[in-house]
Amino acid sequence: MVDFATSEKFQNMYDRMVSLLKNIKEMDISDLLNCIKELKEEDVDVFDCLDFMQLWYRDVLMYKVTRDINLMVFKNEHNAINEICEKSGYDGLELILQAIDKARVRLNANVNQDLALELMLLTMKEN
Repeated sequence: MVDFATSEKFQNMYDRMVSLLKNIKEMDISDLLNCIKELKEEDVDVFDCLDFMQLWYRDVLMYKVTRDINLMVFKNEHNAINEICEKSGYDGLELILQAIDKARVRLNANVNQDLALELMLLTMKEN
């Protein structure tokens, strides 16, 4: 696990996921589809991405509730997370976390990966 966390592959996933999560509201559908395509081409583990997203939105919720940066995993992304807190309500954040869970269930049930991720990203964009 430590090897993965310090690997170039992890850093690439980290950079790509942070960029996606910071900019998802401004992205259009074709950008989201491109993101899915690029992740597949780079052979990124989709379940690692879902875990990453859950951690990110956990930070958003935690910061929205407590305003305590020390409780955050992504402390260095404080400004972006604060901005998301301002734009998203509790209901929207709950829908996003449910969409991530649904995507995980769908992928485990062998639903089309692109479709499962598309539905999740659209929910994230809209909330």
